[in-house]
Amino acid sequence: MIGRCALGILFVCVSVGPSWGQQKRRFVELELLASPQMVVGGQHEWMERLSEVGADRLTIKGNTANARPKVEEFERGEIVTVVVTGVLTDRQLIVPGGQFSSQQIEGLKAYLAKLRDDGARVALADKKAFGLTSEQLVEIHDELSRVVAGETTHMTIGDFVRNTAGALRTTLAISPAARRALAGDDQLTVDLQGLSSGTALAYAIRSLGLVLVPRREQGHSVELLIASVEEVDEHWPVGWPVDPPVNQHAPVLFERMDFEVRAFPLADVLNAVQRRMRIPFLVDENSLAEKDVDLRQVKVTYAKPQAAYLLALEAILRQTRPALLVEPRQDENGKVFLWIY
Repeated sequence: MIGRCALGILFVCVSVGPSWGQQKRRFVELELLASPQMVVGGQHEWMERLSEVGADRLTIKGNTANARPKVEEFERGEIVTVVVTGVLTDRQLIVPGGQFSSQQIEGLKAYLAKLRDDGARVALADKKAFGLTSEQLVEIHDELSRVVAGETTHMTIGDFVRNTAGALRTTLAISPAARRALAGDDQLTVDLQGLSSGTALAYAIRSLGLVLVPRREQGHSVELLIASVEEVDEHWPVGWPVDPPVNQHAPVLFERMDFEVRAFPLADVLNAVQRRMRIPFLVDENSLAEKDVDLRQVKVTYAKPQAAYLLALEAILRQTRPALLVEPRQDENGKVFLWIY
């Protein structure tokens, strides 16, 4: 299914799997508890201002029990009733997560719209990265933990994105600029098989200047966006830091071997070491372009008996000008790989 959505610019949204759940229909009731100290006519004035705030039911009564603001949800079948209890004074209306003066009715209207579209659990939750709740971040992290199946070397990046995203349940949105970039014949030069979908996708599109972004529009489920890096403020990373001590997560990094490398192309050295270590090496093509380093042209020399793999690689990569760096990272499943940049 193809549709349209907006994030400052037009995106093409492609549904690549079933929805994560049916949206329930919500009704919002606004129950206001007026302070006994309100001036005469205060309740009537507030009632007039709130008549078009968007509540399905609005009541004002005295706050005889000194109650506090709260939000409750009552579910019956596919209908959810959201009851917002607010405390009303002459100057402001206090509700969970906010307060509004009589001149801020539009803000209150937006507050109630969020409750209607998203429910209290999402609307009132603290938002973390990408404007998502902690629960939503965990869900998208789990979704992006799906392992890439099948060899990917020499696939076009566009084909890899379609195949990998097609195995996910989450809707994929692609900006026009990203769609043009993915339409080219640029190929993957590394096998991403066995890595998680999140790390693999973020890496595959990086060389095209594209990034992966989880996002959620009000009233909708979380989706994934592929856009150019200039179009967004934050994006999903290529892997995550490895919690120390690193040797517990990847003992192979500190295994030792005899190195005898003399004026060998760096690309050949990295391929040989990777075959021995049997963990993924992901090279940041963008960093290589910025540093003007060609792995096939750079010749390196390193001779040391019983050198730890990671320390040897650090010394070998420092021979480029400017020097390249290597960093252990892990994908969404905790699989360790080496990030060379």
